[in-house]
Amino acid sequence: MVRVEKACSFVMFHETKFKSVIRGHHGYKVRWTPVIGEKLTCKRDSREEAKAYDDFAVSLFKSPDSSGGSDVLVGHVPIELSHLVCTFLDAEDSNEGRAEVIGKRTLENELVVPAVYTLRTKNKNISDVLVRELQGIKEKVKYMDITIEKTVTKPVLS
Repeated sequence: MVRVEKACSFVMFHETKFKSVIRGHHGYKVRWTPVIGEKLTCKRDSREEAKAYDDFAVSLFKSPDSSGGSDVLVGHVPIELSHLVCTFLDAEDSNEGRAEVIGKRTLENELVVPAVYTLRTKNKNISDVLVRELQGIKEKVKYMDITIEKTVTKPVLS
């Protein structure tokens, strides 16, 4: 019989998923071609050129290829959502955001890439506020398609 010295534990996460777009792709298309199903990481953008345009800029990064290196900047969370996503990411160290490419590039006011964003937190209150604020943005910003897909609570092995 096998004995386990350390019992595994689970942490509950609250995930909110919503459809929107990745903006700014046109500035990075030399180094990135979106692939449907590709997953990107959301991180607060602290570069001076980003802050000049948006104090709450959140950039999307592709993981480095097998040769190593650092994450590659490939786009941005839309400015209409950046304050909310930035505040969410800063609220707790364990909060994280990802975007998954779900379609081919399209032309709106600029070149955009359709994506599903997944924001994950351990804090149910933060999750509830996130959903409420997303619904508020959706009602105010009629020209932008924001579809809140679901919020789920699920255990993750830690």
